[in-house]
Amino acid sequence: LQHHQGYGALRTGLLFLPVALATIVGAQVAGHVIGTAGGRKVAVIGLLIAAVGTGVAALGQGPVTVVVGISVGAAGIGAAFVASSATALGQVAHHEAGTASGLLSTFHEFGAAHVVYRLSLPGDVVAHETISIPEKARKALHHATTCNG
Repeated sequence: LQHHQGYGALRTGLLFLPVALATIVGAQVAGHVIGTAGGRKVAVIGLLIAAVGTGVAALGQGPVTVVVGISVGAAGIGAAFVASSATALGQVAHHEAGTASGLLSTFHEFGAAHVVYRLSLPGDVVAHETISIPEKARKALHHATTCNG
């Protein structure tokens, strides 16, 4: 929204506050029902909610639709994260929980980075870019570490 709609950073940040709140709500609800419904059911429902919300945001028009869709999707992701965490940590011994939790968090981040990478590839093909991935990484690092971009 910031670049597409021309909104400032503060306005964009405030518009995405419901996304953070929805993630919290999804995680809290999942935490309360996972004991009776089970991890698999919570994960499936959470991922379906995430898919619907993301679809609404992708196909909708206007900032309200985007924020509502992403918020719904975030509630589903919050629930899915609780299901994955509870399932993974429920399978390890108490003294291994810290290591398992660290691995789970690490692979969540690797997964997210991989998805961003994969989704950015079609844009490169459409834009007919010919620079390599290492060159893109170098340019991104340079941009991130210089004040003038």
